[in-house]
Amino acid sequence: MKKIQNLILFFIFTLIKSQSLNGFIKDSINIENRVFNLKLKNIETEKEYFYDTEIDGKYEFQNIKNGNYILSIIYNNNYSNNQFKVNVNGITTQNFYLTKYCRFSENKDGICPICKSKQNVLPIFYGLTTRKFMKKNKSKYHFRGCEISSCDPKWYCKNDKLEF
Repeated sequence: MKKIQNLILFFIFTLIKSQSLNGFIKDSINIENRVFNLKLKNIETEKEYFYDTEIDGKYEFQNIKNGNYILSIIYNNNYSNNQFKVNVNGITTQNFYLTKYCRFSENKDGICPICKSKQNVLPIFYGLTTRKFMKKNKSKYHFRGCEISSCDPKWYCKNDKLEF
């Protein structure tokens, strides 16, 4: 009976001590066999843990204390958000989706980065059009053909001949 009681206590203490954070890191760039370098930092104690994901994006930080953490994807500027706040409470599973960083998405107001003006700035029109439509709207849009990615320029400055 005492052996069973000790065994039960052992499992209870093991469960209490076995906090972990696990899950998957996925990204919008979709490069096969990508490995992410991760850093997990406890906000209160500033203790840091490091982990390299598996090639499928799976990660697991084991034997960490409950609390608030910052998970960082280190050595990588290809994504718009490299840090995530995480609350670890027991065995915690959290998946993250990284979106590709696009320098063209920063300028939403159409102000040219060179001349600092909105004058002579046109929105860029993507897609198949007719010559009649292009002639009629030549002063409203800068025509650029088909959009080839999710990270294409949105504006065109006629003064500086710059797409941004």
